[in-house]
Order: sequence, then structure tokens, then C-alpha cells
Amino acid sequence: MGLSLVLGGVSLTMEDLAQLYTAFATDGRIRPLCETPEACAENKPRRFVRVQTAEQITAILSDGLAPKVAFKTGTSARNRDAWAIGYDGKHVIAVWLGRPDNQPTESLIGLRSAAPLLLRAFAALPDTRPLLSPAGGLQRMLDERPLALETLAGLELEEADPLRLVFPTDGAVMPMLGGSGVALRLSGGARPYRLFVDGVPVRQSVGRQLTWIPPGPGFFDLAVLDGDGKRVAASVEITPGFVSATPLR
Repeated sequence: MGLSLVLGGVSLTMEDLAQLYTAFATDGRIRPLCETPEACAENKPRRFVRVQTAEQITAILSDGLAPKVAFKTGTSARNRDAWAIGYDGKHVIAVWLGRPDNQPTESLIGLRSAAPLLLRAFAALPDTRPLLSPAGGLQRMLDERPLALETLAGLELEEADPLRLVFPTDGAVMPMLGGSGVALRLSGGARPYRLFVDGVPVRQSVGRQLTWIPPGPGFFDLAVLDGDGKRVAASVEITPGFVSATPLR
């Protein structure tokens, strides 16, 4: 069950999930949920992760569509559930969409269905607070490659890892999947990475995966620049649906 647990294959209630995220939103300690100020005063925070870990998770989760909010989405098997949970420096909000009888749906997707509701909820709050994420914390973590990894992988500290666009490849043909986007995967290079579509900057990320949502079918030129100015590119075609390469008989 190890890998399944890492990927989220364990039952949690919305209350459990909200409590866990209070640790990422603060100093790594879980704040038990309570309904009144008096009850909250009696609850003592419990250590869950280190402060540095909480800061790094916040930096990762806030590197997306809404930099003032750190959030994560999820979609269960056969689209039964669409989740989104996020936090700023003062609030934690969780959103769930699904059927009460736990039956599959055809269209529920966390990023497309639940995330917009989550961001609307944060936008409606009368009082917000900036995220507790120190500048450069995630960058330092990503730049420091562990010595054990250097030894086991046979890498030298001065050996450069060239920037490569692993997916999509040049000339790839991909279908539109209901607005879920295309996940560009990079290898090597220097962070941060900037994505350009037809010469127009789209987004920036310190992670080696960037999500691009095509505006519609057509041909597009994708380019990524890394922190050192190195460039990789690919021309792709987005089709309205799946295209079979097998001729009809």
C-alpha cells in the first residue's frame, strides 16, 4: 500500500484534510478544528512536519494560477470526486464536488470543477493575509542536490544537466481533453522556467512541469527558456478529439 498511500489512496474526510493543511499554512503544526473561540483556545497545535518543510510545500503549491493562494486539486477514479483545498496566511478552505451516492460522473475534474469555486471563495473573503513563504526557500531546496544522490547516480557536481523538453516532442499531435491542459515535462536546465506559446509568455515555474491550456484546436509553437537563457522548443498540433493513426479497413 506504500505507493498508493503516497498518491493519495487513503480515506480522509474533508475535516481531516482541512486539519492537515493547517500545518502547511503555518509552522508545520496541525490546528484541530473547532467551532467556537473557547473551544479553539483549549486545542493545542501538534507537530506534523518541520517548519522548513511547510515553507517548501507552500512555495510549491503557490507556484500556479493564483500566486496569492497555495492550493492543490484532486480527481478520484472515474471522476467520482473533484477536490480543491487551499490556504492563504489566515484561512484554509476545502471544496468537494461529487454525487452523494458515490457514483462515477463524466466530467468532474479537480482543477476545472472545484478549483474555480475555491478561488471564488478566497476572493470573497473580507480579510486575507499573505502566504507564509520566504523568498528563495524553494529555490535553495531545488538547487542543492544531495551528495548521496551525486554518488549513487554517478554525477559530478560540476557536470551540467542540459535543458531538454521531454514532452511533448516536436510534431506531436494531441487531443483537447475538456480543458484539462497539456503537461509540459522538462529535464535539466536552470530554474526558473518560462513558457512561451507562439512567442507570447504564458507562465513561469520553478518546477519542471508546466501546464498549458490550449485555447482551441490548431498549430502552436511552444518554447521554454530556463534561468540561464537556454531555449528548447516544439511545434505541436491540438486536435478537437482523439485521432486514430490506424487506417480504416
